[in-house]
Amino acid sequence: MSIKGGPGDGAKLQAAQQKCSPILAQVLGEGVGRMDAGEHDRLVRYAQCMREDGIPMKDPTTNGQVQLNVPPCTPESTVKRAAETCKQHAPEIPTPP
Repeated sequence: MSIKGGPGDGAKLQAAQQKCSPILAQVLGEGVGRMDAGEHDRLVRYAQCMREDGIPMKDPTTNGQVQLNVPPCTPESTVKRAAETCKQHAPEIPTPP
C-alpha cells in the first residue's frame, strides 16, 4: 500500500503510519506476496468500484499491493462515500473516519 501526501504533510503521514501500523499488520498479516486469484479478483472489484465512484485507483498488483490515489482538493465526503460503497468488496480495508 502506498500513501502519498502533499507539501508539508510529512509529519502527518508519519504519525498516521505509526498509529495505523497495527491495523495494517492485521490486514496484511502473513499473506503478503501470497495472494490467490480469488483474493486478487476481489481487490480488483474494489478498485473498479472506487474508480466508478470518482477515486482514481489502480488495480492491485498480484502480490496484493493496493494504491489509492486521491487527487488534491478531492472532497473528503467523496472519499468516504466511495470507501463505504466499495467496502462490500474489501471489508478489511478501513473506511476513513
